[in-house]
Amino acid sequence: MSVRKTDYLAIRANYHLPGNIYANTSSNGVMSDQTVHIGLNVDRSFQDDPDGSRNYWVRSGQQHVKQTLARYLNTSVSNLALVPNASIGLNLLIHSLDGNLPVLVLENEYPSLTAPFDINMKSVIRLSFDVERSGTKEIIDLIDRYKPGIVAISWVQWLSGFRVELDELCTYCRNENIITCIDVTQALGAFHLNLSKTPADIVIGSGYKWVLAGFGNAFVYVADHLLENFHFKVAGFNSYDFNGDQYSFEESIRCLEPGHLDHVSFTRFSAALDQLISMDPFALSTRVLALSTLFIHELEKLGIEHLSAESEFERSGIVSADLSQQQYALLNDADIRFNRRLSYARFGWHFYNMEEEVLRVIEIIRKGL
Repeated sequence: MSVRKTDYLAIRANYHLPGNIYANTSSNGVMSDQTVHIGLNVDRSFQDDPDGSRNYWVRSGQQHVKQTLARYLNTSVSNLALVPNASIGLNLLIHSLDGNLPVLVLENEYPSLTAPFDINMKSVIRLSFDVERSGTKEIIDLIDRYKPGIVAISWVQWLSGFRVELDELCTYCRNENIITCIDVTQALGAFHLNLSKTPADIVIGSGYKWVLAGFGNAFVYVADHLLENFHFKVAGFNSYDFNGDQYSFEESIRCLEPGHLDHVSFTRFSAALDQLISMDPFALSTRVLALSTLFIHELEKLGIEHLSAESEFERSGIVSADLSQQQYALLNDADIRFNRRLSYARFGWHFYNMEEEVLRVIEIIRKGL
């Protein structure tokens, strides 16, 4: 049987990467020329034929986006809602959860995931987690000790790049009747999520990072066993079924879509997902890990401290390094795009990056020793 080999140089040609080296997908991914072109065409159609384009978008277009997303995640359209960003999705959804359930989060989790629980739930348990000494097993041990009703966690942590073993975590929690709420924003697009196999209960994710779809598009997934008992506290246009002049309210996950959805943002989302679907997901994630692992190994050769998981199976495209002011200055002078987070330089390596770029960044850092 022949093995399909991905030509990343050819793929890279479809992306105009800013700077000399763009290693900042963890802040904002770069849309492909194809994605941008498709988005512009949709905007032009709304200019040329506003009423016809509006009717197509409302009746068919946004449903096509959901179908593409469902195909990518291997789930059903009836389990998905489209939202402008993951934060809005979680803030709309959280009112359907039992506010008395204790929620477990990691201490250094990104606040957009934890803040809605802090505001709306009676008890939030924050657990310290040392990424260099602990992993998924230790997180499960803490869950077993504290017995929360909900576990809210990012698939990939925003600073350390730690990637929880999602199947293992979600399977344990499902067996213990603990609801999982997973933010996949820093993972999806670099790692593939198959919701027919991973028993996650709630998944939220935005498309502007590793999916490479630009701002304004995100989704919420809710598993069937939760949807059966949910009573949504928000509703709007998309919560109704229309038949001519007659309309009727139907409580479903579409209640999380209370208003019109942005046609350009979600068309870009669908286009970016189509491009990911066309690629080998295993080869893609293997490439991302190869780039970040190369970076980690070269940092260690230089004796530079970094944040990353001990196990390569729990790493991602994110690596944060402890650099000096001189090294920051050298990288900035060379127009290397990365982000300063807390006291670390955070790099996000994606499939459109090259091994030569990783080594070039390392050489610049070496000059600052």
